[in-house]
Order: sequence, then C-alpha cells, then structure tokens
Amino acid sequence: MGTNTNALAVGTSNATSSAIAVTTVPLGILMMGNATPNNGNIGLVQIEDSAGNFVEIGRLTGQSPFFLATASGTYYVQRIAAETAWGVDYT
Repeated sequence: MGTNTNALAVGTSNATSSAIAVTTVPLGILMMGNATPNNGNIGLVQIEDSAGNFVEIGRLTGQSPFFLATASGTYYVQRIAAETAWGVDYT
C-alpha cells in the first residue's frame, strides 16, 4: 500500500485543499475523516488550466469518496461546508 498525504485537514467549513501536483498517474484523491454514504458531504475536484482557472472535473461524496486522477496537472478539492467533518488525502 502507498502512503497517504494530507491535502485538506478535517473540518466542516468551506475550504480548498493545498495543490495536489500530479506528475505520475494514476493518483487517488480521497475523502478522509467522517465521510459516510448518507452525510451529504460534497467536495468539488478541480484541475487548474493553463490560464490559472479552476475547472470542475469531478465530485467527492460520501457515496463516492474516491477520485482517480489519470492526467498530469495541478488538482484541488473544494470542500462545501458540511455538518460532518471530513478532509482530503491523496495517494
């Protein structure tokens, strides 16, 4: 098993992860903490384009807490405020 690296600390407020620089693919981006299927947590997976804009390319939810990055680039996860605390790791 690989080692997980934290990109966003567990919390409940709106927040954006640190940059997840993907140079070797694939790379897994996952919810950590209290991400369970019915808690309503949502994380927007975004990639930075060449103009510095953030483009949504996926979502993390309690029902789908894993995203597989298959292209090189700089990824971020934007946490939408939630009642249940969660964060983001990548591996």
